[in-house]
Amino acid sequence: MQRGSRAGAAPARLWSDTAAAAVVLSWAAPRLSPIGIGLALLVGVSRVYLGVHWPTDVIAGWALGAAVGAALISLARLRYLR
Repeated sequence: MQRGSRAGAAPARLWSDTAAAAVVLSWAAPRLSPIGIGLALLVGVSRVYLGVHWPTDVIAGWALGAAVGAALISLARLRYLR
């Protein structure tokens, strides 16, 4: 996507990845959760500020990533219940 171009709006994949990583990091290393969450927020806000993504794209990416991270944690817990 070119700078300033907002065509083709969709949930931002990178923000999904950072949100999923922040959720998993918060579960695996609770002391580091402020760093992971802060980094995910900083990266997302910077992309909106630079005009590369719509705010709704970043928010949708965060929501999707948080859901993926929660699903990964649930799967990890199920695996170790046996």
